[in-house]
Amino acid sequence: MADRRRSIGSAPLWMVGTLGAAITALGFYVQTNGNSATNQMVAGTLTAVGGGVIGAAISIYFAATEGRDTLAMIRKMMADFSKAGMRSEENSLSPIRRSWHYYYLTRKDDKYLWRHFVYRFQDSTTPNSIEVMIVDESAGEPYEAFTEVALRKDRLIMVEIPKNGDEPPLVVVAPGFTEGYRDVRAGVVILKTWDATGMLSKCLWSTRPLTDSNGREVSHEAALILEELWQRNFARDYEILPLVSDKPAAKPSSAGSSDDL
Repeated sequence: MADRRRSIGSAPLWMVGTLGAAITALGFYVQTNGNSATNQMVAGTLTAVGGGVIGAAISIYFAATEGRDTLAMIRKMMADFSKAGMRSEENSLSPIRRSWHYYYLTRKDDKYLWRHFVYRFQDSTTPNSIEVMIVDESAGEPYEAFTEVALRKDRLIMVEIPKNGDEPPLVVVAPGFTEGYRDVRAGVVILKTWDATGMLSKCLWSTRPLTDSNGREVSHEAALILEELWQRNFARDYEILPLVSDKPAAKPSSAGSSDDL
């Protein structure tokens, strides 16, 4: 009886699978023949939806004998494939699909400190988007969040939305992220500190560890190194929160130097 149920549903599923393949192919075609942001967004959406349709058809075929709710399965799979809101050109994302050491300055118990986390962007297989679920258990209670990453020319934009609680999203902007000669990338992050205050803070990215860290927290001595790296790779290139004044505007010193420790 189970084999009969699966064979009866197989013909429509082949049609659904073919439709998914056609939508995916259309997405690749749009991506290949258009370089505008709109075309890339449309291409990413088509590719993700097409992949979702194919995945749904395959899963339903093999799950037919288990009596699962196929409509609920389709809805879940389509939601997973379409929840990515930020899309980029895949050829730009490919070089950064790897592990990244991320350092950021926050505040805890009225003291400022740097913390460390490793993002594994290679775990995301969504076309034209990087999206990963992260789990951080360093504070005792697990912190889970949905993270999305996009590129706009050389600038990385990351939005991290906590899974539980009312904590606002974390937002990172890191210019020069795709410049391959850089050993260290520096940027800014909008976050909520451990002391429950909002902060516009500093962050650093590298494919290798920049300092030794005790768990997630960085020692005071190592923090001084990170401060110098951020000054060298960000503060010397950008004016930071300037104020209106009668005096002539100061210019950034244009670091343009190496990122060596």
